[in-house]
Amino acid sequence: MTKKYAIGADVGGSHISTVLVDIQTGNMVIESKSEQNINNQASAEEIFNDWSIAIKKTMSFVNADEIAGIGFAMPGPFDYENGVALLKM
Repeated sequence: MTKKYAIGADVGGSHISTVLVDIQTGNMVIESKSEQNINNQASAEEIFNDWSIAIKKTMSFVNADEIAGIGFAMPGPFDYENGVALLKM
């Protein structure tokens, strides 16, 4: 099957939003949008589990073999180890 879609994932401090993107047109498949709240104080395992919930919801709109990949947008600069944003204003 042809790879028709990519998944875009926007990771924030308290959520993850995911959506399918049509590779040919660059358009989002709006009905595939999923949002999941994230507890940023949770363990890495819990956070990744919440991410997977959002990603799986978005993937449910197409066959997995139609997905070319996934791209993540995350805030930065960030000290991920200590959970501290290093943004300067």
